[in-house]
Amino acid sequence: MALALQSAGQGRWLTRRRLAWLAVVPIITQVLVWTDPLHGLIRQDVYLDTAGPFPVIGKTYGPWFWAFATYSYGLFSAAILSIGSSGAASPAPLPRATHGVADRPGRAAGLERIV
Repeated sequence: MALALQSAGQGRWLTRRRLAWLAVVPIITQVLVWTDPLHGLIRQDVYLDTAGPFPVIGKTYGPWFWAFATYSYGLFSAAILSIGSSGAASPAPLPRATHGVADRPGRAAGLERIV
């Protein structure tokens, strides 16, 4: 999120306090992952599912997993919207180079002396 805001020209929004608040949920999640066998808030059950042609590991996720997934996808969506909305206000793109490697395919492949 910080990178998206910075690249979208909205870096003024990033203060130490806001970054600290954005870090609270990931820090809590990491502690819960480390202590998951005690409470099962991340994964409640891990089992071998042999119902299909190949055995696979099945998982039943706990409530904090879904809370963190919602938080993560929300931040990702906000970052995409931030970058997308900054595109409308961005300056015109730079002019295209008229002479360069792309104009001569042989030059790009190192074949300019052979041809």
